[in-house]
Amino acid sequence: MDRGVIPGLPLQLQVVGRIARKHGFNGLLKAFPTDANSVFPIQEKEFLFVEFDGKGVPFFVESWDEDSGILQLENVTNEADAAALEGKNILLPADLIQEEESEWQGFQVHDETYGPLGALTRIDAYPGQDMLVVWTEKGELLIPAPLVMEVDEKSRIIHTNLPDGYLDMNS
Repeated sequence: MDRGVIPGLPLQLQVVGRIARKHGFNGLLKAFPTDANSVFPIQEKEFLFVEFDGKGVPFFVESWDEDSGILQLENVTNEADAAALEGKNILLPADLIQEEESEWQGFQVHDETYGPLGALTRIDAYPGQDMLVVWTEKGELLIPAPLVMEVDEKSRIIHTNLPDGYLDMNS
């Protein structure tokens, strides 16, 4: 199923992730966002929907650990219950999902030592810090946000100060 709104439902639902597998024996689930670049907007003590035969079935979120991707749904209490959800899409109401685009997307990234690196494609939220994803001639390069020294919005350039050897470690 394409990521998008599921038609025909009064509540418009959008695919935001997938239940990858069961985690342990007590009904815990391992979940991943559909798009690695997006924020996974699951909230504890709220409802999400799991797709069965093209329809969203509501489940109450008992607990959610965003860092590990471990999800506990109400009434999913054993290995068999969890196994029945493996591979299913996670849906949320479309109006709750915000596609965030960085205002710096497309800016060129220049480093003090290495010079021009490439264009910023997005900013990903990682535990502990945001990471700039820069498209270089060798592919994607992740740069921790604290290494940004200055953003020149007029010239659309992000200035960084990467440590010596940083590009060698990431090539």
